[in-house]
Amino acid sequence: MKNKRFLFILIAGLIGVSLVQAAPKQTLTVWIISWPQPVQDSIDAWAKANPDIDLKVTYFGSEDLKTQTRLAVDAGKAPDILMTNAGTTFWEYVDKSAALDLTAAAREHKWDNGVSPSYFDVFRRQGKLYAIPVSGPTTWQTLFLNAKLFKDNGVAYPKTVDELVNAAKALKKKNVQTIAFGDKDGWPAILLLGDFFLQEGAYDMVAKINAGQLKYAESPTKAALEAIVKLAKNDVFMSGYLSSDHNLAIQSWAAGKTAALYNGSWWFQVTQTTNLGFPIDVIPLPLMKAGDKLKGVQLSADMCLFVTPTTKSKDAAFRFFDFQVSKAYQKVYNEASGSFPIYPGVLQDMNVDPVFKLDPIASQLKLPATGIYWDHAFPIPVIEVMKTAIQGAMQGQISVDEALRQIQAKADEVRGK
Repeated sequence: MKNKRFLFILIAGLIGVSLVQAAPKQTLTVWIISWPQPVQDSIDAWAKANPDIDLKVTYFGSEDLKTQTRLAVDAGKAPDILMTNAGTTFWEYVDKSAALDLTAAAREHKWDNGVSPSYFDVFRRQGKLYAIPVSGPTTWQTLFLNAKLFKDNGVAYPKTVDELVNAAKALKKKNVQTIAFGDKDGWPAILLLGDFFLQEGAYDMVAKINAGQLKYAESPTKAALEAIVKLAKNDVFMSGYLSSDHNLAIQSWAAGKTAALYNGSWWFQVTQTTNLGFPIDVIPLPLMKAGDKLKGVQLSADMCLFVTPTTKSKDAAFRFFDFQVSKAYQKVYNEASGSFPIYPGVLQDMNVDPVFKLDPIASQLKLPATGIYWDHAFPIPVIEVMKTAIQGAMQGQISVDEALRQIQAKADEVRGK
C-alpha cells in the first residue's frame, strides 16, 4: 500500500512538473526607438535571462516610430508596449484610451522610488499615471565646438547671435562651415526656437499660448524666430541643412567638416565616442541680446513607455518595466546615449566623458526645467505647421510675421476658435 501511495505521489508530481514546463510563454511585443548597440545588447540579455517571456522587440527610427504608432493605435493593432515622447504626442494616446493606468503598478513596483516627481508628473493626469520615463535628459542651450577650427582661424567664441554671425563670416572666408544643423525633419529648428524663447521668456508662457491667452507674435516666439532667420540668412548653418537629417549633421561635425554643433548631449549616440580627432569645447548658446539671462532650460526625460490596455501579458510588461528602471540598464542606456540619469544610484557608477561636465552644461541643470521639449509642447497639428512655417521663413519664402500668422491660425483652429 505504501509503495502504491508513493508511486501515486511520484506520478502526480511528475505530471505537475510537466504541466509547469508546458505552461505557455507570455509573448511580449515592444516597439521602441533604435538605440545604440550596447542598449540593444542589454535588452537581448534580459530576454535570455527571462525564458518564460517571448520578447519580440521592433526597433524604429524616431519619426517612423511616431507614424507607425499612430497608425497601429488607430487600427486597434498596437503592440503590448509602446514608446513615445512626452507632451502632446503622448496625451494623444491617453485621450484615445490607448494607455493603461499604471498608478497601482507603479506604487507596487516602486518605479518612481527616489526619482524627482517632475519627471513622472508629465505623465500624470488627475492623479493617474499612464507611462514611465525611461530616457535621461539632455541639455540643449549649448554649442559643441571644434576648438581647433576656431583657434587655427583666429575666431573668438561668440557670446551673442550677432557675434555668431560675424564668426560665421570669418570662418566662411577660410572655407569653413559654422554650425552642423540638419532640419530635414523640422524638429531641430523648433528646439532652437525654444532655446531662444527661454532667453527672454519663462516656460509658463507656453500654457498661456496654448490657451489662447497670449499670441505667438506677442510672445518671445517672434524674437526667437527672428534670431533663427538671421542665422539662416547669414549662412551660419551648414550647407544643405534643410535636406539633411540631424544625424547626418552630427556626422559632418564629427568628421571635422563644421566648426560647431547645435545638439543635445545625445550626439554621443551617433558617434559612440568623444575622441573625434580634435579638441571639443562647449559654450552657451549665444544670446539674442547681450545681457539676456536664461529663464529656464529644455530639460526632460522625454522618452516614455506605456502599456496597451488590451495586452494579455501585463505581468511580462511590468517585469520589462522593472528592468528598464533598473540601475544596470539605466547605466548602459545613459552611457550609450550621453544623457543624464534620472534614477538614483546610477550617475556615480557611470563612465561619463568630462566634456559633459563642463560648466555650460552643468549650470543648466540648476535652472528651472520645462519638463518637456519644445517640439512636444504644443498640439501636434500646430507643431506640424511650425515645421513648415519656420523653414519657409529660414529660406526667405515667407516673412517672420507670416510664419507666426500661419502658426497662430492653426492654434486657433485646434482650440476651435
